[in-house]
Amino acid sequence: MSFNVRSIQSGFLTLKEYVVDCAVDVVGLSETWLTPDIDSSSVFINDFNVVRADRNSRGGGVAFYVRNGIAFKILHSNITAVLEELWISVKVNQRKYCLAIVYRPPSANVLDCFHQLTESLTNLSLDNDYAIVMGDFNINVLVNDVRSEMLNCFLESFDLSQLVKEPTRITSNSQTAIDLLMVSSADIISGYEVVDVDGISDHLALIFYVDASEISNLCKLRTYRDYSTFSLDNFYHDLLLINWDFIYIYTLRDVDQMIDFLSSNILCTFNLHAPVRNIRVTKPPAPWRTFNIKLMMRTKSDAYKKFKRTGTIAAWEFYKKIRNYVSSATRREKKAYLDYVMRHKNSKTTWNILRSLNIIKHNSISLPPHLQDLDSLNSAFLNVPQTTKSLTQLNLLDKYENVKNSGTFLFTTVSPATVEKFINRIKSHAKGSDGITTDMIRIIQKHLLKYITFIINFCITNNLYPSSWKNALVLPLPKSNYPSSFSDLRPISILPSLSKLLEMALHEQLHTFVCQNNLLTTSQSGFRPLHSTTTALLSISDNIYSAVDQGKLSCLVLLDFSKAFDTVDPNILCKKLRYFGLSSSACTLIKSFLTDRSQSVIYENNISTSLFRNFGVPQGSILSPLLFALYICDFHETASNSIVHHYADDTQLYNCFDPDEYMLGQHQINQDLQSIFDISSAHNLKLNPGKSCCILFGPKKNREINQYRINIMVNNEDISFVNECKNLGIWFDCKLRFTKRVNQLCNASYNVLRQLYPSRSVLSTQLKLKLCESLILSKLSYGDSVYGPALLQRDAERIQMIQNSCIRFSYGIRKFDHISSAFDQSGWFKMNKLRKLHCLSLVHKTLIKLILLIPRHSTALFTRSFSYWAPKLYNCLSSEYKEYI
Repeated sequence: MSFNVRSIQSGFLTLKEYVVDCAVDVVGLSETWLTPDIDSSSVFINDFNVVRADRNSRGGGVAFYVRNGIAFKILHSNITAVLEELWISVKVNQRKYCLAIVYRPPSANVLDCFHQLTESLTNLSLDNDYAIVMGDFNINVLVNDVRSEMLNCFLESFDLSQLVKEPTRITSNSQTAIDLLMVSSADIISGYEVVDVDGISDHLALIFYVDASEISNLCKLRTYRDYSTFSLDNFYHDLLLINWDFIYIYTLRDVDQMIDFLSSNILCTFNLHAPVRNIRVTKPPAPWRTFNIKLMMRTKSDAYKKFKRTGTIAAWEFYKKIRNYVSSATRREKKAYLDYVMRHKNSKTTWNILRSLNIIKHNSISLPPHLQDLDSLNSAFLNVPQTTKSLTQLNLLDKYENVKNSGTFLFTTVSPATVEKFINRIKSHAKGSDGITTDMIRIIQKHLLKYITFIINFCITNNLYPSSWKNALVLPLPKSNYPSSFSDLRPISILPSLSKLLEMALHEQLHTFVCQNNLLTTSQSGFRPLHSTTTALLSISDNIYSAVDQGKLSCLVLLDFSKAFDTVDPNILCKKLRYFGLSSSACTLIKSFLTDRSQSVIYENNISTSLFRNFGVPQGSILSPLLFALYICDFHETASNSIVHHYADDTQLYNCFDPDEYMLGQHQINQDLQSIFDISSAHNLKLNPGKSCCILFGPKKNREINQYRINIMVNNEDISFVNECKNLGIWFDCKLRFTKRVNQLCNASYNVLRQLYPSRSVLSTQLKLKLCESLILSKLSYGDSVYGPALLQRDAERIQMIQNSCIRFSYGIRKFDHISSAFDQSGWFKMNKLRKLHCLSLVHKTLIKLILLIPRHSTALFTRSFSYWAPKLYNCLSSEYKEYI
């Protein structure tokens, strides 16, 4: 229950009766109007403990009443001019809830209030499973104003949900919702109601119900190969008993027979020496639970039974001593085990162990029951949207028809050394439809490398792709945390590991040909050397900064294609490849790779029936991204007035124009969008206006006026304007301040810290630093050359607070202690210096000249651009530092 009582003493009897009658367990009160000289006995409620934080002067004050029998502890209290807060931790059913009751005076600065609340929530909520913040904020959430926007920004930073949607203070001339309830997970609140408590206050009481039931652990089935008795010598002995030269025999000149012979014999040999086993796991065994620890745990159990039997003080004291000793010993053993893992295991093993111990979060998301019909899911994945091609659209493909030259590019055979290099490059350990993993290939390559090479070269020489290597196991990955339909799932193909070797051979040769002939233009940033999502965003943002600096408006349109990879037409692709210079035999091999493929959906050891597909490039393959980039590489040529930029299937178009010429700008954008739509339809790619969006940049006044004048359309369908949008993983806003990007970083970073915090006592400082670098600082570093120069001072401070929290977590530093010495020990740069280092490194990698010219500009806004910031930083460096970066 949360309630602004406006002087607890004036209506205390009514409040006391109401609390007892309603049988609430925890009561948070704001504006208690208590002072330190008022004794708690005057506001005592039977069967409740009271915790207070009082203001020294009249007014204000917050308090908690907690029912007897509920375990709780006081975390923090702070009474300032901008915010009054009291924090406690409550433990119910093995789950810890961090509760806060707060009060913000109406005259207090809202920004300072949230700054103080951010510090408290950052330091106090990490050691708890859930956070609940309630109280009177004097911010009316029923209206949209600056204060409510600041509240939404704060909620987004910590992934909090504000549940109150109706008035909580009703007077003769107003109805406002200023008593709020914020929770870290809305699922824990089973319901709430706003009730009037007569005779106490003009505020309404907020009663909410927390679902504190425990979540049962379900048993899981795990399939693995048992290498416990595996002998490499015995394995090689049996492997060499097989006459592998049968692969060369004429009767097996069918490549699928060769692969079947190879795969079946490999599997049979492995099954003999490392059989596949299924075990049911309810909870992974704790590796640090040694014999001595188990013995001490039995002693603790015996001591507890003795206390229950005798009830003596001596038995209780003995039990507490044993319990504390077992706890500290277990903590020491767990820490020693993790230190051993970090020193002696590879990075992948270390991450798997940390996930199994729930120290870091599992990335897997379960599918809801209505999406687990695998046959229906497989059919949905194969339901490729088809486009209707007009005569105009078909004419766009005329230049690819009747290619006169035979093409110069041919796929050539590879050596065993090259295949061995490809084997070492494979990082995936997923098992395809043939049941062979990369680890198994590495074991058998010593004796079977020449046979694998023969099969790969046979495919290249005969321009065919084996049918057995075109069978994919499709893993449905959710695009969001809460998938509701099949369209919310992304199909990722798990292909046979041996097929990846042939794909690598084709990809390496084709990629070399593409780079030598500059087939991928500057409009494509994917799959090109010295290009990345960061360089793509820098190119776009710098053009926008330059236009805004000249007083122009820039309209950026982010286009969405429905199932782009799945709708590629193999016939059109091969015609384009012939046009680009591939020989007919090379195109035959590519077409063999793309057609007559089959797929089955796999989820939790269940598999659907297999279905055939003749469209698209398989997502998850090595060759597909390059083929798709070639498929759309000339789309930008159809846009004569705007700039088009691609990163794989992420396509964006932007146009800059004077505010007075907004009609011309609108016409040019719509004309280019229609051209993109036509060529996309001609290539069987379906542009989805409903999921596309556009954002307008420019001087504030001109932007706000023209946003409602400009009408952007694709094929007579409107594309909506937004004030912020996600572009290649980074949120852009119309002010180019990237505040939502900072909110996202704060949310993700504090979620990671909250996950790590309970394990702080068993993690070494070195491991904590590495976890923070991998899970938090890496997120902060992505795209920081794009958003770094544009950050508001308060947003830059929020990012630095994240790093400060990482330092405090890693070194166990308390809230108000200095961290400068810890920064020196960690070897970390502070975030502003780290952003500069990343900018300079990017410049140094791509520059030839040592001195850069800073572009002429008219406004301070241009100083946020990479074109201004990077040369300024780089030119200030000495040659010694330039060699360092």
